[in-house]
Amino acid sequence: MIRAIGLVIYTYTALEDHLDPLWEWLHEVEDWFGEPFSELHFWPRNKRAGNVLNASQTNRKRLYKRLHDDMPWNLISFGTPGGILGRSIVEYPYGIDVTVFSWPTASHGLESYRYPSRLCILVNPNVFINNQKTEDFINLGTKAWSLVEGAYGFIDIDTGIPPNDNLVRNIACLVGDLVPLEYFKEFREWQTILPALNKKIWKVFWGNYLGQGHLQQLGGYADLRKADWFRDQAEILEESWIIGKKIVDEKSGEMLELSDKGCFFMLSESPLNWEQKEIQLKRRYWQEVLTPISIEHYSL
Repeated sequence: MIRAIGLVIYTYTALEDHLDPLWEWLHEVEDWFGEPFSELHFWPRNKRAGNVLNASQTNRKRLYKRLHDDMPWNLISFGTPGGILGRSIVEYPYGIDVTVFSWPTASHGLESYRYPSRLCILVNPNVFINNQKTEDFINLGTKAWSLVEGAYGFIDIDTGIPPNDNLVRNIACLVGDLVPLEYFKEFREWQTILPALNKKIWKVFWGNYLGQGHLQQLGGYADLRKADWFRDQAEILEESWIIGKKIVDEKSGEMLELSDKGCFFMLSESPLNWEQKEIQLKRRYWQEVLTPISIEHYSL
């Protein structure tokens, strides 16, 4: 049984600098869901989290002003139905929880020395009633990728079978303080890899947003560099990107190009068939294809 479907986009950019397009993107998420958000939540940085409020037009205007005045901020969330924020989405037959989390940005902009910010949509599977819903959901992720200069992203399926396919537990462990002992090792690895998401991936998901750095690493950048230390680095980066892109394109059969030379591919037409045997075989196949850039083959 599929309990939830989630989309996550990670970025190293300062989300406060993209507030206006992100605000419009939140409206697009609301339109895709088909119902207005019923509540909102705001958390200024270095201040106590605010209360969950009704997402009335008055409160939205106040929040928009605060987001400009209280920069930097930590978190903004919208959701429906009422009572969903801060609770498990599997308790609701038809709900959505959208969160934008902004992590403090390093002053020198060195990606390997800071954690990424993220955009996250968690939605009940009953929303995916047709392929158009799926296509538009992918487009929401693609739009977010472009707006915030994405580094890594995925569309995950929560089946309640941990740890690999449990989206709700994954997100709870990543953003919360309590990690069950049986999942501690996996999430410690994930936390370790967070500063290098532009180079490595966690694992293969139903939908996979890969950045330029992933394609370059997959295309053998390290080996090309080692083979000729005197060769122009820009040439090596371009060649390894072309090779990496070709690998994904040939093996996926349908690859969507993203901004900043990234790409997206999915394992089937709909996330609702995630549990089917052929889709799981495809997932394991792709895990082997992307092994060179997975966290299993990475150490700081």
